Amino acid sequence: MKEQSELEPDYLPISAAMDSVPQKPRKTKFRALFRLLLLGGIAGSVWAFCRDCRDKTSSAILLKPALSTAATCAQIDILNPEKYGELWANLSATIATDDFKSKAVDRLSRAVQIPTESWDAMDPVGVDPRWEVFIPFQEYLKEAFPLVHSTLKLTRVNTYGQVFEWTGSSPDLKPVLLAAHEDVVPVERKTVGDWTHPPFSGYFDGERIWGRGSSDDKSGLIAILTAVETLISNGFQPTRTFVLAFGFDEEVSGLEGAAKIGPALLDHYGKHAFAFIIDEGSGFGREYDTVFATPGIAEKGYIDVRVEIATAGGHSSVPPEHTSIGILAAMLVQYEQNPFKVHFTRDDPMYEYFQCFAEHATGLPDDLRKLIIQSLTSDHALSKLTDILSKNRVLKSLLGTTQAIDLINGGIKTNALPEQAHAVVNHRIAVSSSLKETQTRDIDLLRPLAERFNLTFTAFGESMTNANGPSQGSLTLSDAFNDALEPAPITSTDAAPYQLLSGTIKATYNTYRGLEGSDNIIVAPGMMTGNTDTRSYWDLSTSIFRYNHQNFGDNIMGLKGIHTVDENTRSYWDLSTSIFRYNHQNFGDNIMGLKGIHTVDENMEIDTFLEMIQFFSIGILAAMLVQYEQNPFKVHFTRDDPMYEYFQCFAEHATGLPDDLRKLIIQSLTSDHALSKLTDILSKNRVLKSLLGTTQAIDLINGGIKTNALPEQAHAVVNHRIAVSSSLKETQTRDIDLLRPLAERFNLTFTAFGESMTNANGPSQGSLTLSDAFNDALEPAPITSTDAAPYQLLSGTIKATYNTYRGLEGSDNIIVAPGMMTGNTDTRSYWDLSTSIFRYNHQNFGDNIMGLKGIHTVDESMEIDTFLEMIQFFVTLVLNSDESTRL
Repeated sequence: MKEQSELEPDYLPISAAMDSVPQKPRKTKFRALFRLLLLGGIAGSVWAFCRDCRDKTSSAILLKPALSTAATCAQIDILNPEKYGELWANLSATIATDDFKSKAVDRLSRAVQIPTESWDAMDPVGVDPRWEVFIPFQEYLKEAFPLVHSTLKLTRVNTYGQVFEWTGSSPDLKPVLLAAHEDVVPVERKTVGDWTHPPFSGYFDGERIWGRGSSDDKSGLIAILTAVETLISNGFQPTRTFVLAFGFDEEVSGLEGAAKIGPALLDHYGKHAFAFIIDEGSGFGREYDTVFATPGIAEKGYIDVRVEIATAGGHSSVPPEHTSIGILAAMLVQYEQNPFKVHFTRDDPMYEYFQCFAEHATGLPDDLRKLIIQSLTSDHALSKLTDILSKNRVLKSLLGTTQAIDLINGGIKTNALPEQAHAVVNHRIAVSSSLKETQTRDIDLLRPLAERFNLTFTAFGESMTNANGPSQGSLTLSDAFNDALEPAPITSTDAAPYQLLSGTIKATYNTYRGLEGSDNIIVAPGMMTGNTDTRSYWDLSTSIFRYNHQNFGDNIMGLKGIHTVDENTRSYWDLSTSIFRYNHQNFGDNIMGLKGIHTVDENMEIDTFLEMIQFFSIGILAAMLVQYEQNPFKVHFTRDDPMYEYFQCFAEHATGLPDDLRKLIIQSLTSDHALSKLTDILSKNRVLKSLLGTTQAIDLINGGIKTNALPEQAHAVVNHRIAVSSSLKETQTRDIDLLRPLAERFNLTFTAFGESMTNANGPSQGSLTLSDAFNDALEPAPITSTDAAPYQLLSGTIKATYNTYRGLEGSDNIIVAPGMMTGNTDTRSYWDLSTSIFRYNHQNFGDNIMGLKGIHTVDESMEIDTFLEMIQFFVTLVLNSDESTRL
């Protein structure tokens, strides 16, 4: 930031005080005051502005505030309107009244009551009917703000995008763009009951307005419109043109809203036509005994990486070693175990922020202050500072590239192996990195797992597979929604727009509290971790700010003070060279400003936005699923098992059975060692293993509702086929014991099948719940005797049908041996009807005696000869049963 001596001489200092400001401290309406000061002050030529903000002929005389001298974090003096001083005083008094507060509450409350959810993967406007939710919302805006709609020129972009132009009297002055968005994050229906007040109630409890959008971002939109409506009602006529741009799908990257508004504004006004752009963003709060405001001057990049696994399907009763969901879980655990490393440089926008801390934070520990100052010239000190900052989760997310597994889905039913499963990993790319670097890192991270699971590997349209042999499936990485974004251009803190904003922040802060002096609040550049609609406005201005004038209050967590909220500035980067992300919003004791946004109980204090950090669930779920995959059930094969008789029949009648295997089966009748060895051999065959032991197949998985909202809940369904030698209770106990260590590792309360498994009484980070997914658990079925007449009748019928259909004679053409179902049939409901229950279709499986080829997967089919023989079997069965006297 420039010192006073570096500034151009054609700027004149203005008064830093305003005698008419009420002295009584007030607790409400920060944002309305801030918006009025911003609008009224900028519109008048009494405010200082840079050359970029002047007329095109450079003939206008502009004023500039005085700079406080400082080594690395120079401060701007207070900017109070002088030309409109009387109007400003009157408006400040109006804002302090209960009547104004009541109207403001009503306007925001009614806005929240109209759901305007935007969803990932929506079809275009005019095709997807879900866009129509904006019709009643915009009708409400027209009713609530009649002067805005009658005075400003409204242009609709792509049906629901709204651009209001408040034409100034001087066309030579660069216009200012104020942005907000009308859409909100969807409310996850399962969490509706968790809200203190219904999510679309707009309930006002005397202090806060509750509901989705109360914080992000209907409060910002209503604040702008209320400020303009109030100024118009008081006879204000702007000198400078103001443009209000309201997108309607910011929460899903703004592809239909701001992405269309940006080019329209560029076409109408031209490149870098706007003096600056201001959109929602961070705010102010107390850090180490000093109040800091941190308008966002930069924004991280963005990509949603879709990680998709495709494998062969089939019946879940005979699962492979790894299902597509299990493989996907391993990929996600690989992400979780390998976060990005932080590379912090002196060119990083946040570096100036910490220098401001060192210079102005009176309560900063001396050793930390010293380290920050030393880092200016010492790489060792910079490295040490980086390590310290990285220990704070929020600070680490600002300085480095992040990853969050926000969406996961796979499977369609519990008895069908999933042929496809995918997750979406959200990356916020560090300003010092790039989209390409992030993609390359993901490729390198997952390549070893693609080789381990023998998957063909395609990443972002390019083949990554070296081998040409057969694979077990495929791994595909792609840009999930085709909206990847490089880090945003960085707004200069040396330019007049930043200085103007700084002075405005100081004036609003002082006026609201009846204070004097320019050091009551320190302005330091901040940064957004997320993206907003300004992503579409880069060509409109070189000064883009993300700021809401929210009060974060006191925050004692570490080196707090980086005030970034994942809010709306994604589509305005091309309209101005000064894009700011700031909302002048009060976050109380949560200076990071993330409490409540995109989760249950989103609410807005009447003079502040409070947002809650969500608990991240998909990564933990992935760890649980990997625990399953790495710990399959062991096979316990006994002589009482129905399949043991099956293999004895093999040894006696299968002419092509290898002699050593035949010998082993016979020896197992009397030798436990031979039985153990036979068990090991049989378990190497996936199908046989599924018959002999309890199986597990991860058939269903789901979590998350959108990519910029951390999932509050994620779940998977693990299908077990319980061995006849085991039980339901034994299976449940094994699952409990398997996951208990992970519940403790992640500090989760643990409930299993209705009983609490948690030992500790302290606070937890979330919950793990095991339950019977569909309340249809089943013990292994009763075993039908092979000595009884029904089995003998069925055996003879099978032989008769087989011979008759082929014109054969003799009883040894087909051998009947007792078998077993890995899955369950409707006979589960008929156990009390008979002691002889058979599962048999007389279907010719050819060389695939286990009969599972094609079932529950693609290309399921039936040969016509097999079907005709099945008919003959049932005809013969009916006749034999009718004649029998032994049943």
